[in-house]
Amino acid sequence: MTLLHLAAEEGTVQIIGFLLNSLKGHETILKSLLEATSYYKNQTALHLAAAGGYLDAVQWLVERGADVNAKSTSRQFSLRKTDQSALHWAAQENKWEVVQWLVEHGKANVEAADNDGRTVLHYAAQGAKLEVVQWLVEHGKANVEAADNDGRTVLHYAAQRAKLEVVQWLVEHGKANVEAADNDGRTVLHYAAQGAKLEVVQWLVEHGKANVEAADNDGRTVLHYAAQ
Repeated sequence: MTLLHLAAEEGTVQIIGFLLNSLKGHETILKSLLEATSYYKNQTALHLAAAGGYLDAVQWLVERGADVNAKSTSRQFSLRKTDQSALHWAAQENKWEVVQWLVEHGKANVEAADNDGRTVLHYAAQGAKLEVVQWLVEHGKANVEAADNDGRTVLHYAAQRAKLEVVQWLVEHGKANVEAADNDGRTVLHYAAQGAKLEVVQWLVEHGKANVEAADNDGRTVLHYAAQ
């Protein structure tokens, strides 16, 4: 981990500015420093600044040439390594201002997917507040129906994490498909029931009109999942 990484992780803009300004005229070295990754998660300084919500630091790094779509290597949600952009990190950590700036000014790719096929909106739906999800859909034009490699949509993730407000908004305003099924035939209601997310289950049935008789590829209904 370089001094730039440490400064970005703490959001110390003065040090970031000093380091970057000291390399004016040395573009090759500057590029190498901006692309350098940490040992543990292969994060660049931009990933660390975005995850920490340090907007000033993010702006400094991007404006000096940091790649907004560069991927880090992490095992954040699984045992497999997943490649995440700075926007993934900002979304999952609920750093709304950073999300907004990266999309509007950094031109970050909203539909960038990690190795498991999860987009920025997947991360926001399970880790962020409703405002981040709303902004990504309404202003970032993020695809509500995007599915990961296992066929799980953004709504599957929100239901599994009991994000009731996000579930409601995705269905009512994002027009997300309540009956979307993953590769194993499990609907959003299966995920909510498996996690004993009562409020989410009730809302999906009463307002989302989710099919309580839906069965997965092995014939297991929502009741089977609720009883596990």
